Amino acid sequence: MAERLFGVPSTEELANLVIQQSCAKEALMLAQFSGVHAMHDATEGGVTAALNELAEASDVGFTVDWDSFVFPEQVYTLKQTYQLTDTQLLSMSSTGTFLVAVSEDAKETVESVLRQNGVEFSFLGRFTKTKSRVLVKNGKETQFPQQPDDPYSFLLSEKQ
Repeated sequence: MAERLFGVPSTEELANLVIQQSCAKEALMLAQFSGVHAMHDATEGGVTAALNELAEASDVGFTVDWDSFVFPEQVYTLKQTYQLTDTQLLSMSSTGTFLVAVSEDAKETVESVLRQNGVEFSFLGRFTKTKSRVLVKNGKETQFPQQPDDPYSFLLSEKQ
């Protein structure tokens, strides 16, 4: 399926990423900073599960900006081919991805350390004292998905 959708070179490149599926090195690197308050991998249930679980455990809410999410080109191919929803994109198992709750005071330091170590990152939004969970897309605020809708079982069950 991957070769058909993405081509052989891209599929081989993706297969080589298997060794990078851990984010332990990066997590240990950031754990030394006092402004790093929490971390959560985005494996099962993707960013949807990870953000909701962080907010629940910390008794907070959040506001995130759709434009801050970085999806690989292959994800957009899957979205178009299988008419996946935005919730499904946010819910895709994202092994090797983790979310980090960083205080405003530590943001610049964390950014510098990540850049120096060649780690791709994006600041998605802010945790809030309210318990609202908001997704901003095209300037419009909507409720962030409460439950993940990981499309992998659907994709893998498709007749290829």
